[in-house]
Amino acid sequence: MAVVVYAAKRELQIKHALAQVFIAMVLGGGIGNLLDRIFRGYVVDYISIWIYPSFNIADICISVGIIGMIIFFNKIKK
Repeated sequence: MAVVVYAAKRELQIKHALAQVFIAMVLGGGIGNLLDRIFRGYVVDYISIWIYPSFNIADICISVGIIGMIIFFNKIKK
């Protein structure tokens, strides 16, 4: 996570509020899952949709943050 923050600060334009939100989502989700692993030994998955694998809010934040960063930074580079 430290590498992500360093790379974002050095290479990306994180002065935009939207970029900061996406980075915060990824870091927050990663920290949430890491804390679960440290204190419980596993990540608590509490959203289960029929056949689809179980997941949690941290997983959603990581996924949305990564997708948002890809879209946002592709638009900036163009």
